[in-house]
Amino acid sequence: MLLGKIKKEVRVPLSLKLEEGLTAQLEDYKKLYQEVHGEEIDVTQVVEGLLTIALKKDRAFQKYLKEKKSE
Repeated sequence: MLLGKIKKEVRVPLSLKLEEGLTAQLEDYKKLYQEVHGEEIDVTQVVEGLLTIALKKDRAFQKYLKEKKSE
């Protein structure tokens, strides 16, 4: 499982539409998270967690951020 325990932090609202099949997978991921970590989260937290992991693993994006900081 990619997601570790999710921190409870202030969240900023974001509206988004997803494909039906992806939404079903996110619901299943949410259930797996609950089985593994013993606590409930909502689908938006799943999306946030997985998106955070994807952005951290994206080398081109991380390089961009590093270059942007040095400007």
